[in-house]
Parts: sequence; structure tokens; C-alpha cells
Amino acid sequence: MRRKTVGIMSVLVLVASLVLVITPLTGVGAATNSQIMNSNYFITASFEELPPVKYYLAISSTEGGSVTEPGGGVFTHNEGTVVYLTAAPDVGYRFDRWTGDVGTVANIESMATTITMNDNYSITAKFTAVGWSSIPEIIAPGSCFIATAAYGTPMAEEIQVLREFRDKYLLTNPVGQTLVGLYYRVSPPMAEFITEHPSLKPIVRAGLLPAVAMSTVVINPTMPDKAVMVGLLVLVSVVALATRAMRRPRCRYYPKRFIPPKGGSQY
Repeated sequence: MRRKTVGIMSVLVLVASLVLVITPLTGVGAATNSQIMNSNYFITASFEELPPVKYYLAISSTEGGSVTEPGGGVFTHNEGTVVYLTAAPDVGYRFDRWTGDVGTVANIESMATTITMNDNYSITAKFTAVGWSSIPEIIAPGSCFIATAAYGTPMAEEIQVLREFRDKYLLTNPVGQTLVGLYYRVSPPMAEFITEHPSLKPIVRAGLLPAVAMSTVVINPTMPDKAVMVGLLVLVSVVALATRAMRRPRCRYYPKRFIPPKGGSQY
């Protein structure tokens, strides 16, 4: 009798694993439940997808700039989302760093970086005055500059690099401030000319390439950047030497005219 009962239970377990039919259980909806075996039962485990976990991201900025991407305010993102951050300093200020809940910020010292949403975060873009009050008087509202005209948008990655180099290394010393001021004075009419002649944009971008490369190396001196910088310097040097060699006057040999001696030839 015992052997027969074991055989019946084995058949029931086998059938339950092959045929899935929903049957009410005690404690339905719980991860663990039980059922008194007083009859034959066919059961199945039902699962439903949970909604994604959402976290909020609060973004603000100090005086002297703003966050242009995604902007200032409170945003909601799914867990694991990578959010792009871009800060833009006002004239006379430089970007300092991201502060607050910056544990998942890729680079807190970069104006353009990312943050990974693993929790609720509140971050602030911090800006610092550079102590040069004459720049606002130089820049007229709506002014367009050479780099902006060449790349077509002030949000181009190359312009972000040049702007960061300006804020960190030029506006922090008198010589750099003088150079920036000169650029702001002469740039608008040249930018207008470039805008009116789009065919000049590739030429201007090529001319700005060494400046962009140098700024990139100074801001983020990684080995690939250094290799690119060295390559550009070598290329510029070769072009300069070739141009100088082509412009150098060539020496020509003009043989003297033969003048026979008086009295005719002696031969």
C-alpha cells in the first residue's frame, strides 16, 4: 500500500509540472504559499512586470552661469539612466565644479559630463568670478564671434573646449584677459563676414584646429590628446617649412658671355 501511494504522488507531481492551470491557493499573491492536498490540483505561478524605479534629479546653479542641458529644475528619470549635463558660465565667470550628490557624476570638474541615476540626487553647478569687469562692456548684445560663425552653433564641442580653456587659463591672468578682450573687439565683424561667405567656414575651422587641440590637451592631458597635439605641431611645422622653401628665391647661374681677344682668334 505504501508503494502504491508513493507512485500516485509521483504521477501527480509530474502532471503538475507539465500542465499549468490556475487554481486558487491559500495566500494567493504571496511569494510563498501552501495548499492542502485533499484532491488533485494543477497550479501555475503567475508573474507581472513591475514598473521601473524612478528617481528625481534636482539641478541648480550659483551666480555666474546656468545649466543649459538639461536645464535647471527637478527632473524624473528611470533607474540607471545616464543624464547629460552641460554648464555654461556667464561673461566674467568660469565654471568651477559640480557640487552636491556627485557620487555618480563622471567628471565633477568638466562643464560637459554625465550623471547616472541610481538614487535621488541634487546637484549644483558652481561658478567663480574671474575678477575682470571690462568684458561685459566689450561684448554687445547678440554679438557673434569667429569660432561660433565657423562651427555654426555656440554649443559645438570645439567651442565648449575653447570656452573652458578661456575661463580656466586666460581670464585668470592679465595677459590672457588682454588677449580675450582683443578677440572680443575684432571678432564680430570677421564673424559677420564668415557668416555671409559660408565657403570660408571649413578654412576657418582648419585654422582653429591647433587652438582646439592645444586647449584639449591643457584641459584633459591624456596620452591620445598628447599624441594628437604632437602630430598637429609636426604637421604645422612641415607646412611652414614647405611654404618658406617655396617662397625663397632660387639662385640661377648665368654663364659669362665669351668675348674673343682683339686681333682675332689665336687658334
